[in-house]
Amino acid sequence: MKNGTLIPYLYSLWSVEVNVPPLHTTSNVLERFSNGADLMAPGIIPTPDGLCDRIERNKGVCVRIAGQRHSVAIGVAEQSSEQLMKGLSGKAVRIVSCVGDQLWASGSKKIPPTESDPQFRTLTPEEIENLEINDWGSII
Repeated sequence: MKNGTLIPYLYSLWSVEVNVPPLHTTSNVLERFSNGADLMAPGIIPTPDGLCDRIERNKGVCVRIAGQRHSVAIGVAEQSSEQLMKGLSGKAVRIVSCVGDQLWASGSKKIPPTESDPQFRTLTPEEIENLEINDWGSII
């Protein structure tokens, strides 16, 4: 990646503790990622403690389904934590790879296990599945 940014492979995020700051979104956004979409800031679901404060622009960030422990996408932050906290607008993450894309398919095609994220609890899985997302990735 440009600027010397190293982006770990999704499979490594699932098997080794890699310290990449996370952002959370809804599960129906994953299909859009595999079709080439990026994560827009309005599609971010903050944890009860707020957004991770370690996100730096042009550095690696992982994307998780809200309430899940394992990442489903990896990308480069287009905004820092400070910028995102000022208002959730614009592109948040340029997605590099996600579950279901060609890079993921070049590996074992493993799906990460479903494990609850103990630090995240705002919505039940049913509530998350029922969220509606508009064409721009915003919750409506």
